[in-house]
Amino acid sequence: MRKTILLVVVFVIALFSTNNIFAQKGKMHFEKLNLTELQKEQIKKIRFANEEAKIEIGSKLRKNRLEIKKLLTSDNLSESALLELVENGNNLKAENEKNRIKMWFNIYNILDKTQKETWKEKFNNFIKSHSSFRKGKRHYAKRDFCKRSR
Repeated sequence: MRKTILLVVVFVIALFSTNNIFAQKGKMHFEKLNLTELQKEQIKKIRFANEEAKIEIGSKLRKNRLEIKKLLTSDNLSESALLELVENGNNLKAENEKNRIKMWFNIYNILDKTQKETWKEKFNNFIKSHSSFRKGKRHYAKRDFCKRSR
């Protein structure tokens, strides 16, 4: 019993400490920009609007996944229906990515010249770390075709 309680307490502490680390990382980046109060308010509105859209798209994605599960477990399995559901899911994911990029540019457009340079560095780091932007290059960069042909 004591072990279970101790494990739960450690888990809760770990959960709160990791959330705090991630929150500080994003907060530190915005502190580097030296934003005005007006810019802070505009960015807050932009981020909330993006979060609302993300929640809406996320619920549509979950519903789409459920429809796929229903179709796969039904007696009337249809290739065209399944392909349509998969395409719909892919479109929702793409819409989510587009919204993220739009949010980035909406924030970028309210910054002054020096703030934009700092913000561009953040975007470059986003591109480098985000898997959907690097899949093609990473895939071929790991291969050495010259060694295989010998």
